[in-house]
Amino acid sequence: MRFPKIIGLLTFILLGVIMNGCQSVDHENDIPGTTIAQINTDELASIMQGTNDNTIFIDVREPYEFEEGHINDMINMPLSSLEDNYEELPLDSEIVIICRSGNRSMKAANMLKKYGYTKLINVQGGISNWNGKLVK
Repeated sequence: MRFPKIIGLLTFILLGVIMNGCQSVDHENDIPGTTIAQINTDELASIMQGTNDNTIFIDVREPYEFEEGHINDMINMPLSSLEDNYEELPLDSEIVIICRSGNRSMKAANMLKKYGYTKLINVQGGISNWNGKLVK
């Protein structure tokens, strides 16, 4: 009568495999055709030199960080208050986002993506990797 025990064990294993493959996946922020592009600071410098009026550059660091040194033409929109004023950003603009290291800017990009923004660029490494001049 070992056969029922083997069937029970195989059923248990199969059930575990099935349950593992059915883990919840959060697709709430998935918008078809929307990706968050990643660039480095050298690419940012190139983009800033050849931009059009439809590109907006935002720095999501806190005001005191921004005042310590920021890239010219960046608009300070702290992540801590972005949810309250993201509507100031036109939906059809390309939005380039920077912070100190790239973490907060990615959070900001994901938040904007959730609100329907589709042309998002995150600057990896953030201002910590910027080799250009800073405005103080």
